[in-house]
Amino acid sequence: MASESDRVALFIDVDNLFISAQGAGLPFNLGLVIDRVREEGTIMSAKAYADWANQRLRPVLPDFRQYAIEQVHLPTSGSRMTNEFKNTADIQLAVDAMEMVFSQVRPNTVVIAGGDRDFVPLVQKLKRYGARVLGMGVETSVSSVLAQACDAFVYYDGLVPPAPEEHEPISSAVDMQPTYVLMRRAAEALMREGRQTLGAAVLPMMKQLDPTFDLSRFRTTFSTFKDLAAAAKKEGYVEIVERPGSDLVIAATDSAPVIQGPVAPSRDYDYSSETSALASYRTILQEQRIPLLPWQRRIEFLTYMWALKEQGPMSMDQMRYDLVKYTESQSIEVSQQAILKFFYSLNFSKCFSKDGRYPAVIEVPGDVQEPIFLLGTQYEAAAAINRRYLEILRRAGALLIPQPVGELLFENPTVRAEHQDQIDRMCNDLQRPTAFGQALQAAQTRRPMPRY
Repeated sequence: MASESDRVALFIDVDNLFISAQGAGLPFNLGLVIDRVREEGTIMSAKAYADWANQRLRPVLPDFRQYAIEQVHLPTSGSRMTNEFKNTADIQLAVDAMEMVFSQVRPNTVVIAGGDRDFVPLVQKLKRYGARVLGMGVETSVSSVLAQACDAFVYYDGLVPPAPEEHEPISSAVDMQPTYVLMRRAAEALMREGRQTLGAAVLPMMKQLDPTFDLSRFRTTFSTFKDLAAAAKKEGYVEIVERPGSDLVIAATDSAPVIQGPVAPSRDYDYSSETSALASYRTILQEQRIPLLPWQRRIEFLTYMWALKEQGPMSMDQMRYDLVKYTESQSIEVSQQAILKFFYSLNFSKCFSKDGRYPAVIEVPGDVQEPIFLLGTQYEAAAAINRRYLEILRRAGALLIPQPVGELLFENPTVRAEHQDQIDRMCNDLQRPTAFGQALQAAQTRRPMPRY
């Protein structure tokens, strides 16, 4: 049970947490991590370990700056020939954590955000010296041994709110919405701890989750905290039970508007170099909740699915069930979300057909139980999925540059070279220059201007 006197030290293995979230198609929002850690008590120290010169991390730098996280720079060493790169994050994190538990003002709880099994000895040592250890990581990249070694473990997947439906109504109380959201999150935090959600407990928890919260800012609108709670109830964020002669009870409602959690800083998308463009592509897909499966994994899944064609038409749900069973039998670590998005990509790429002749987009969830056919070959489907990824990037305003696009879609340089014509063609088709751009190109190459 957390209190204001509980001191928490947070240590983040950025590569493990951020890159694992990318692989699972989860948007990276450091605010969700910070809020969950604040439920444990006051954060007395927060450090993040990474090679901060890595362009892949550039889009998320504003997150760490916003929350004043100390950035510990650890240069990466390795070989591009073997595609293996290492830094000393594990070692430096362990040294700093042990040093802190022996300091004069020591933390009650140590939070390690990273799912690497190498942290197990550190966890055991921290517990031996009286620290409570909370682990945190993305489910598909967390070692089960590490999760069992910690006193408690939080999966980042569970912190990320579900994507809101496009038709979902927006609350009319736009200015007060963050405060109502904060109240509901405070009530949920107390409930998870098994504590009573009395108003006298909810208010301190709101301050603990958001140190900038100040009830006095709303004195002109709400004379008491009870009035603020009543307004949150009216908007559907909480339920209130008033008991004569005692404090009111505040509870989160099941039907409340979707809570999006802390707003992540705007991403810094940059296409001035190939490395920064590649980092931007990956982050855009991540923010769109699109897991980018490795090329060899995509081909493996498609080959398995196309082998099922011999059984005749199957529903999308049946195909997905069979693919999940295949991943389990082969001990392939891939999230359910990644498999689901994989099928959505096939669907929107028009690789399915209702009659076996003409492509069709299957209505989800309405027609997922209806028999459908697979069109073409698995390699044609792979090309269609690649194009789908690039269409998503273009809708987000990305500038498609062939070299980083190739690295995004095909990790292996040899495979990338084999598909270079396809890469160039997709970039050109999806990114046709404007009339001015064509005129400029014509002038530069001394070719006739196109007619319109």
